Amino acid sequence: MDKATHMRWELLHAQAQNKAYIPFTSDSMMKEVVAYYDRHGSPADRMTAHYLLGSVYRDMGEIPASLQSFQNAVACADTTDRNCDFRQLAKVYVQMGTLFNNQYLPSEAIDCFGNGVHYALLALDTLLALNIQEQSLISYYEMGNYEEVIRRSEYVHQQLIKAGEPSKAARSLSSALLMALNQNDTARAHRYLCYVRDQVNLKDDSIDWPWVIYRAYEGMYAIAKGDVNAAEKWFRLLGDAAGDDTYLMEMVYKGLMNVYQEKHQADSMVKYARLYNVFNDSSNLFSHQEVVEKMQSQYRYERTQRESQENQARVRHRNHVIVAMVVGMLILLGIGYYWYEKQKEKTKHQQLRQIAEYQSLLEAHRQACDDLSLMKSAKDDLGALLSKKEEMIARLSKQVEVYDAIPLQLDEDEQRILMKMIDEFHRLAIKQEKAGYQQLQNLRKGVLSGDPVFVAKLNGMAYKMELREECICTFIRLGFSASEISILLGISPQALSNQKKRLLKRLFGQEGSASDLNNCISKL
Repeated sequence: MDKATHMRWELLHAQAQNKAYIPFTSDSMMKEVVAYYDRHGSPADRMTAHYLLGSVYRDMGEIPASLQSFQNAVACADTTDRNCDFRQLAKVYVQMGTLFNNQYLPSEAIDCFGNGVHYALLALDTLLALNIQEQSLISYYEMGNYEEVIRRSEYVHQQLIKAGEPSKAARSLSSALLMALNQNDTARAHRYLCYVRDQVNLKDDSIDWPWVIYRAYEGMYAIAKGDVNAAEKWFRLLGDAAGDDTYLMEMVYKGLMNVYQEKHQADSMVKYARLYNVFNDSSNLFSHQEVVEKMQSQYRYERTQRESQENQARVRHRNHVIVAMVVGMLILLGIGYYWYEKQKEKTKHQQLRQIAEYQSLLEAHRQACDDLSLMKSAKDDLGALLSKKEEMIARLSKQVEVYDAIPLQLDEDEQRILMKMIDEFHRLAIKQEKAGYQQLQNLRKGVLSGDPVFVAKLNGMAYKMELREECICTFIRLGFSASEISILLGISPQALSNQKKRLLKRLFGQEGSASDLNNCISKL
């Protein structure tokens, strides 16, 4: 037998077992069937497989897992396909609604029953749709919406009559009849009971079990009408047919307790009150056992969910490790880039230092040459001194040649930045605006980068200038007029002229006018 045939056989076997109400005891084979049809089956096959797996978990008491399987079955259905098995889909929703009712979630149950009715009508199965509506009555009862219970019960009753199902129509009145009796609406209760009496003889010992409950309703109706003797007869008939059914016996003893209360027979009333309490306690114990089973089922489901969450946590941890590695690589790249920039800046400062040394050597060489010329022109017998100076000049010449051989590479981007800065200062002067402190500081840095030779010569002077004095020399070097400089520095033209004369004296040791400073700086 090949795999496909084996899986089909297992699917049909599970369907037959479910229809025969034979409880499932293991989910191993059905999980294998689901896995196979998830890979190879049609939407209808996948829906059926997940529905049966939900039925397996339902029989095993795994309610949360059962609901999850039923929801998976709904997700497998292709409702846009005309050939979709809407009848099967309606049954899935009925099972979900029943489970929600058992979990005391009537609102969710009503939603599921509503979907079940919708798809049953799409399948053109009116009786199934009415049966689902009848099953939904318990949900409205749990929510305390008794009027809706009566309304829907009467609607189902009328529709079953139209469908030619009088017996089913009579049984559908059970919920509405109970609501009418609880509300002491004897007229409505009498109308319902009359229809039921037309369909079955409730005093007949051979009636089917679904009809037995109506004996309790007859007894409740008789008490409401004040006929306690008739009520006693109906409750005793109910007791004869109840057998071991705890719910029916509870109704019997409660009914007889009410009968003897109306008859004012205290001993009998106490007797049946005690019996009612015993069966009520048994019913509560059974309900407690159901709650315990549901809690155990929820624990097993939560354990499975916890294992799944742990797996997801491991995956998230792995992803975090990957992210951390990527971030670490980015940090290393950032550190590398920072080191490269620092090295670049270090090289730049080294070049500026070499320029300063070069200028110093040039100045020493020029001074030596001047001294030599002076000595030769004096025609003195200074042979030894001349030889010493010639050796000094030769040595300085070689050092100058060494610096001449060092290529000075200035950054073109920094030159462009300096030009842009110069344009900005011209615009400020045109607008008659004073330059700010930070702007002057940026100018100093820009000139250091764009014209390092000038800066080196200026810093080589014996006099250490302040920021404003440096800016005056820088503006002169950059070709700014006296009026522009006075505007940018926020001083009067006369103050600027006086400042220039002082700088001429301090930097170059000369007495002269402000224009003489311009000439000296342009020669640097």
